[in-house]
Amino acid sequence: NGKRPGLKDRTRCLYLLTATHMQVNPVEVWDLLKLLGLEGRWGASEENFLRFFEEIRNPFGQRDWPFLLGMAKDHFETGGRIDPAFASAASRKLGLVTWNTVRALPNTIKARGTIQGLDQVARDILGDMIRHHTPIRTFVWRNGRNLLHRYRAQGALTERVPKRNPTNEWIEFTPVEQGLYDRIEEYISHFYQKYEEQRKGLGFVMTVYRRRLTSSFHAARESLERRRAVLQSDTDDAVAEAFTDEDIEQDDLDMDATDEIATLAADARELELAYLDDFIADLNTLSVDSKLEFLKAQLASILRTHDSALLFTQYTDTMDYLRESLLPVYGAGVACYSGRGGESWDGERWIVRKKEDIKEEFRAGDTIRLLLCTESASEGLNLQTCGVLINYDMPWNPMRVEQRIGRIDRIGQRHDVVDIHNYFFRDTVEALVYERLSDRIDWFEHVVGALQPILHSVDRAIRKLAMMGRREREAAFDEALTVIESQAAARDKAAIDLDALADDSIHTSTRPTSPVTLEDIEDVFLNSELTRHRFVPHATLRDVYWLQPGQPARAVTFRPAIFDRHPSSVELLTYGNPTFDALLDEVAGPPSDEPNSPGQPAGATMLLRDQGDPPVAVCVLKEPEGMSEVTGASEYQRAAMDHEAEWSAADRAHTRNLLVAARAALDDQATAAQKETRSAKRRGLREEARQILLKSAHILVIQEGFFSSGEPDSIAHLCRRGVPYQGLRKILADDLPVVSPTDALRSELEAKTPAALTQLLTRLREQGMDVLRRYAALE
Repeated sequence: NGKRPGLKDRTRCLYLLTATHMQVNPVEVWDLLKLLGLEGRWGASEENFLRFFEEIRNPFGQRDWPFLLGMAKDHFETGGRIDPAFASAASRKLGLVTWNTVRALPNTIKARGTIQGLDQVARDILGDMIRHHTPIRTFVWRNGRNLLHRYRAQGALTERVPKRNPTNEWIEFTPVEQGLYDRIEEYISHFYQKYEEQRKGLGFVMTVYRRRLTSSFHAARESLERRRAVLQSDTDDAVAEAFTDEDIEQDDLDMDATDEIATLAADARELELAYLDDFIADLNTLSVDSKLEFLKAQLASILRTHDSALLFTQYTDTMDYLRESLLPVYGAGVACYSGRGGESWDGERWIVRKKEDIKEEFRAGDTIRLLLCTESASEGLNLQTCGVLINYDMPWNPMRVEQRIGRIDRIGQRHDVVDIHNYFFRDTVEALVYERLSDRIDWFEHVVGALQPILHSVDRAIRKLAMMGRREREAAFDEALTVIESQAAARDKAAIDLDALADDSIHTSTRPTSPVTLEDIEDVFLNSELTRHRFVPHATLRDVYWLQPGQPARAVTFRPAIFDRHPSSVELLTYGNPTFDALLDEVAGPPSDEPNSPGQPAGATMLLRDQGDPPVAVCVLKEPEGMSEVTGASEYQRAAMDHEAEWSAADRAHTRNLLVAARAALDDQATAAQKETRSAKRRGLREEARQILLKSAHILVIQEGFFSSGEPDSIAHLCRRGVPYQGLRKILADDLPVVSPTDALRSELEAKTPAALTQLLTRLREQGMDVLRRYAALE
């Protein structure tokens, strides 16, 4: 919206960069990084940003090296640093002398000749150096799966990071099932086309039945029975109950369309009812369910080697069908997790329980060994103790499958390998699409985020093909899949691979660890006379306390792992939690920077605070052998208990000097950062000025039909127009852009209409005025 983004906006931008896509559109990246504070030539305009990534894709000899080296120089001048790990590896490969030559190229005046003299290894290192060191590394630190495995191998990560073992299970229909499936599919496509002819979009509701047919015959029967109820009754209740919340969520249904279907003409109503009566009767007599029988056999094998298994389905109807079918075998070992909450078998009936209780029992693996889930469990459920996931039905959008897998594929997984079984009815539309695209997309072995932007196209393609008649589908199948494959190929070529460009080094912080840990906070609150009476141990949850008094009663913990397991019912007490902040306000005494009076027994520590922006504090410990700074809460507590000391005037003065030095160091850092920021902003504004002059001069050449062989003449001609061009030229000094008829920009501008060029020139003039204002503000 044109405003400077707040912390929440910048945080969301970082989330989008790091969590949403592995490969993203370069324009999207530039927009997000600009919000986060991208400076210099990188932030001046998206043209430079886009051109950089276009150039590095070119063969080595066809790259515009002056441009690339200029961009690298700008990055280093705005805070970028050579990655030490990269420098070490490059030095080993090239030798110190050659590596220093390559490293210095961004600051080398006549770099082209040096580049031509490099051997192939040095050229490869140069290309990698330019590609590796970009502002993206400053903003994006991706914990990709490969990096997590490196952390694990090098001991920086103690928790296990599992590998995926996906298996597609192709389930054969019996002849009876095949015939029934084909007839229902034909019914769906027939009436879809019929309703679409009546009103565009009206047939969309028929996709509900097609999706449910993918899940199970039982889910299809339940939905068709609801459909029959709608056709048999005009009441609002029947229409409202025709679709479940899951149907509406899956297909984003227009409920006005359902109302219109309820008022169909009598002949259409009777014709469809005849179909439905026939189908439902056949479904009720269906004696074999191939998918269910396959599941039973596979579960018997899985639970011989694993403690538990997790099963996902899109629909509560299918989940209820499965639990009743599996109950005779597994009894209380089966539980459910859905939009209705948690459910388990008490020996007589299914009872509703808290989801967290179901989750904890399943984690333990003592009673619940099989957890049946709907899509409502695909987010916010962490089950690192389970090593097997079964996708009983496959959503048309593969991202939903990825969300399911994420429930068990997590850091800290107990198993080295997580097994994923994906169920398909063989030769159905869904199966054929997934199978055909498997060569292009590693659907389930790796995170599918790299091609996430095209996965919605997969959903649309399956929907379109599934609603066609069989002959029409056969003719359209190859074309539909070729489009998706082309999109994937284009995405590979055009996208920025954040995993390749982000900082993937194993970070070891040089900053001191936090002086106060959550364990320290817990110890203080539970042992202080001021607060310990507020915490009443929870009767059933270890390391959880009831905070008293308080209405309503709140369960709290200081342990992140406990909070992760009970996010809905337990609060984590830490900085930023309003409950925690309120507790601090209750017990905080008046600020003081003096120990007890001279000559009196006193504590051995002194805490001095400067309430500036940002605040600074130092804590000093006085011992017989001298004075030292206290760096942690536990050290402070030991000193307070074990020592007493008297503080002389010199001791107090020394401590105050430490505070003054700490403030000065922080202020120096802030001043240096501000200076670097101003310098980066000036470089960025100079680049914006360059682009404005270059584009405006090209437009004048096109509009006035002249071109001088003396390139600067066109800039001079432009500057005779006065403000803002003269000011922009002054900003650039002698570093003016070259206006050449062979510039690709000329061809791009010549393709525009005269009116469009006039509008663009006006817009550029306004941008130039803004550049002058911002540049003046930096002086």
